[in-house]
Amino acid sequence: MDEQRLIVETIPDRNRKQGIAELLSERDLLIERQIVMLCAHAQNIRRLNADYHASRDQYDQVFASYNKERWAIQREYVLVIAGMKELTLATEWREIARFQEKYLNARKLTFERVVGGDKCS
Repeated sequence: MDEQRLIVETIPDRNRKQGIAELLSERDLLIERQIVMLCAHAQNIRRLNADYHASRDQYDQVFASYNKERWAIQREYVLVIAGMKELTLATEWREIARFQEKYLNARKLTFERVVGGDKCS
């Protein structure tokens, strides 16, 4: 079962379904942003590692930038999840969360795609 179908089958109210669908799209965009960010970070680290003269300060700047962007995406992700919870009943949320835990492990999906290279050039 895919996530959209789960939403259709779990949430009876049309307006709440629409709200959840919009938040799922927003969540997916956040995951894509995270993948792009991780690829850029990996490329920056590879560039620095290849430069014999790269300084500790340069590494610190790369990691500071990465952490700032990572935290921003995480904050947005938490807001999306909170919005989804506001639109669901506890029983509905349990079904959605169970599905997400089993099939949509964002960390696994993100890192596999970055490590696999299909998003990093």
